[in-house]
Amino acid sequence: MYGLQIITSLARNFADIAFFIIVINRLHPHVMQLSKKLQHVILGALFGISSIISMQISAAVTDGVFLDMETIVVAMAGIYGGYRAGLMAAVIAGGYRYLLGGIGWEPAVWTLIICAMVGVIWRELEQHKKISSLLINHLLFGALIAIVTLACSLALPTPIAVSILTYYSLPLMIITPIASASFRYFIIEWHKPTLLNPELAASKSSTNASAERLQNYMDQSGKTVICIIHIMNFQHSYPFGEDLIKGMCKRITALIPQSFVTHIRENEIICSLSTSEDSERVLAEAAKIQNKLCQPLVIRNRTMHLTVNLGIAIQKHTETAEVLIHHADIALRCTKEQGQPSIMIYDVNLLKNQIHRLKLEEGLLQALSNDELELHFQPQFNIHSGKVRGFEALVRWQHPKLGAVSPGEFIPIAEENGTILPIGLWVLRRACELYQEMLMVPFPEAVISVNISALQLNDSYFPKHVSQILSETGLPPHLLELEITESMLIASIDAANIRLKELTQLGVRIALDDFGTGYSSLHYLNRLPLHLVKLDKSFIRDICKNNEGRITESIIRLVQDLDIQAVAEGVESYDQLYLLKTWKCDIVQGFLLSKPLREQEIAAFITKQTSVAENVITASSHP
Repeated sequence: MYGLQIITSLARNFADIAFFIIVINRLHPHVMQLSKKLQHVILGALFGISSIISMQISAAVTDGVFLDMETIVVAMAGIYGGYRAGLMAAVIAGGYRYLLGGIGWEPAVWTLIICAMVGVIWRELEQHKKISSLLINHLLFGALIAIVTLACSLALPTPIAVSILTYYSLPLMIITPIASASFRYFIIEWHKPTLLNPELAASKSSTNASAERLQNYMDQSGKTVICIIHIMNFQHSYPFGEDLIKGMCKRITALIPQSFVTHIRENEIICSLSTSEDSERVLAEAAKIQNKLCQPLVIRNRTMHLTVNLGIAIQKHTETAEVLIHHADIALRCTKEQGQPSIMIYDVNLLKNQIHRLKLEEGLLQALSNDELELHFQPQFNIHSGKVRGFEALVRWQHPKLGAVSPGEFIPIAEENGTILPIGLWVLRRACELYQEMLMVPFPEAVISVNISALQLNDSYFPKHVSQILSETGLPPHLLELEITESMLIASIDAANIRLKELTQLGVRIALDDFGTGYSSLHYLNRLPLHLVKLDKSFIRDICKNNEGRITESIIRLVQDLDIQAVAEGVESYDQLYLLKTWKCDIVQGFLLSKPLREQEIAAFITKQTSVAENVITASSHP
């Protein structure tokens, strides 16, 4: 009977915490609007509060010693929020346990800390696919937490420790794994929106199940056009995400009443369009769907503004549903690469492009280790003196089979698959090394400019990497200039500003590249610690035309009024150079003055730099 009372007490403890977890689920859509770091901290705080509730309804062993579900709650914080959430939950729960006092407070606090660490380690193992998310592993995790709890109880006085091992071992080994699996279910639902249009699907659809149902639809309807809709900014939780998906499905069925519609993946819906092999009619219908789905949608009193991509496949012969889904997926992937809402219809060329892209993705993984990357250096000139002001380091890739690959082709892929991080550090280090070896003596005051990616700027360790490379190569910090683009600043200018200030504290210069393309937010110029602004080539190409020229001249004056230097890139004619000098632009670069130089071409450039400078100065006399 005593054992049954213990199990009953722990079960009630578990039930109360489970209710609190459900409450947390309801708060999660609001938390999702915050930054990742803040999400994890708030998650840890909520789990810490849940642990305190657990302590209020614990099973008392003796005065100052009690058992409850707080350990599994703290461990769950580590699993779902990483070290920040685990630490926050452990601090809150441990602090409260310390305030409660009693002879068991010290082992209890250590138990909480260890369980948080176990949760963080388990999270890492799951993310690296060392442990699957099967039910058996959830149960094993709970058993591990129970063992940790019992092991830490050995630090208590012997009579109490013996009592815990005698009377509480079995209840803990039963309840804790069940609690672990149950909590994982609740929180998995929190992170993964489910369901489909309930009018069209009775259960969750995997890709295979969707293909089977679509095949049945095709057998009855004849030739079919299918569309996979990808919700680009889908970051919503269960059950909020479920309602959002339902709302999207209802909009589709309102537009196409007889359409096949189902939720195929977390943020993707598959539907059929009106039967037609005419690509223009298909695109027109898809555009209507896209416009409708991008209109504000009210879910649980919140107005959602969503953007969608559409990948389309047209059944032209006897393609099966599985083949059509595969083709639509290929088209959809091509839309994602464009980085903005778009529509794409599958054709054979898309497949060829995807095969080519896969080859590039595979090649990028080996490009560094196979020594396939090299740097070219394009000189920049002071437009007034004609002297070399600096060099921009440009990475080039020579694929062993595909030949020279354009940076515009492989850089976006590297940013998408994460290889830009090691490539970016290699470029930075190699640029500093070559500057020291070949450029420092002939150009002691010239700067070396290196482009950095959004992933690098978002990396909290990036300033440390820069500092380390400067230290190891011996390059003075004021001679290094890091170039960022406007598109990097859209997600969070405040976060970017913090990182840029960390870099400028090292003595590094910051340049804003491609200014005026796409976003043109002038407030960047005031808010960011910029030393230089580079006008995009599009502003230089047509400056000999009156309207374009006035815009370019105005930008140069605006930038200089803010005590920031202006750089014109892509200068290809004396007419352009003359106007830029007339408008008192500070720095120029382009093929008129020098193409990007390979490493072995730098020596020849050094010997002819005087003639290049004369070209710049000559522009002042151009009519």
